[in-house]
Amino acid sequence: ILFMMTEMAVTRIRAEVGPPMHDLHYAGPEVLMVNAFGSSRVGRNNLMVMSLFWFLTRAHFSDAMPHQLEAYKLGERAHLSRRFTTWTIIAATVVGTLVAFWVTLDLSYRNPVVVMPWAGPEAFKRLHNWELHPTEPDAEKMMSFAYGLGMGLFLMAMRSRVLWWQLHPAGYALSVTHIVPRHWFMFFIVWGVKGIVLRYGGVRLYRRATPFFLGMVFGEFLVRGAWTIPGILFHSQMRGHL
Repeated sequence: ILFMMTEMAVTRIRAEVGPPMHDLHYAGPEVLMVNAFGSSRVGRNNLMVMSLFWFLTRAHFSDAMPHQLEAYKLGERAHLSRRFTTWTIIAATVVGTLVAFWVTLDLSYRNPVVVMPWAGPEAFKRLHNWELHPTEPDAEKMMSFAYGLGMGLFLMAMRSRVLWWQLHPAGYALSVTHIVPRHWFMFFIVWGVKGIVLRYGGVRLYRRATPFFLGMVFGEFLVRGAWTIPGILFHSQMRGHL
């Protein structure tokens, strides 16, 4: 239930704000459960099973629900039936899962350093520490959790009830991700340019300027995508930037 609540929150953030990344490191349900009850009360068997799902709960880079929602939106814009989109998603999930297993195993045997060497050790080192050093409920972390929850609800209420309120609750949630410290100035520039365009040019200028900025985004993808071709041909890691 906790994992599905996190999935829905991440999906709503993706739908409302459209962030390029959503990682939320170490925010999985097992972290909250251990902080709330202590590892000894959660139980050895539960801790062991939850450690097997560390690939899902360590971060939220590849949560499926936001991408599925975008697929439904694309299908709606393309006038595709929802049933067709649903079966397409199911087929892609089955094929993608099988291919991912095969690629991961193949790369692991060919070059084990490349394929997430931290995934297994992190999960089971943590389990080992829980076994050797059982923890009690952490009041300080739970107070931090309650503060974050309260602040998120406050920002949500203010945004829905006060017209002039500018702070988005999704921004508060995304501020803990590693992308914001790296790219906050870029977001600030985009916010400033958008505000200037709307203030002095109105909606008409905003709509006319949108293709230009979309072109910049597509140009970034084009350059990065083009650099992968020589990387494949010469078996080297290539990085392209606009």
